[in-house]
Amino acid sequence: MKINGISGSAIGGVRRQTIEHSNSAKTNGSGSPLMNDTLSFKNIKFEEYSSKGVATCSELKDVLYRMFLDILNSGIAIVAVYRRDYGSYVMEASFKAMDNTQKMHQINLPLRGVTVGDSFSASGSGYTLASNKTKKTVDELTDRIINASSENDVRRLIIVTAHEYGHFLSWQIGNHNQELKNGLQLIQQKMARSNFNFAEAVYREEMLAWNLGLNKLLTYGFEFIAAYEKLKKDSLDTYYKELQLKDAPIDIHSKMSLYL
Repeated sequence: MKINGISGSAIGGVRRQTIEHSNSAKTNGSGSPLMNDTLSFKNIKFEEYSSKGVATCSELKDVLYRMFLDILNSGIAIVAVYRRDYGSYVMEASFKAMDNTQKMHQINLPLRGVTVGDSFSASGSGYTLASNKTKKTVDELTDRIINASSENDVRRLIIVTAHEYGHFLSWQIGNHNQELKNGLQLIQQKMARSNFNFAEAVYREEMLAWNLGLNKLLTYGFEFIAAYEKLKKDSLDTYYKELQLKDAPIDIHSKMSLYL
């Protein structure tokens, strides 16, 4: 499943991605994005929301390294992609679950210092990483990213990646069901109002992916919690608007109250 558009996971060919707000009128790529990705509509100045002082590059690299290593060891390929500017928003990252047409899970990320299209995986196509070379390869990959990025860029990449990884963790426990798939299709067709139960399933998945992603980051020692929560809020607010959930009946809002 692949989800593009508002937030980050994928189900049955629908793409999910991370989106940030853009004031630019320029558009790269063609057509409308698919709807299931991490959506955020603002560029966040992370230093304003940090729960501690400025992180050192070594601290950021350690978090990124450990997360990338876990991602590859989970059977997920990391693929370098462009951000796609659609004028009112930018699709930044995405998760696509393996299916009949794709043998591996895939997280697509904008990676500074890495050639677009480069793929990194513990097995399979792309840059095949033998088990005894995986750590070295991940170390080199994170070095390339750190050396080409500002600290704010790296913090944002860590947060976005954690959210996409959260979609995989949700998939892993069986949450990417037919209800979610139907909701993603309705979003692409701009028909979310036609079934608020499906729309709520999409919103619930986004919330879960953010929460699971944060749980992972805490195990890596990531301390910029306020920055994470800020991007999470912007993304979920955007989903709430795009899914038109403010117009949902009271039973849907009652259901949502259990996890909001």
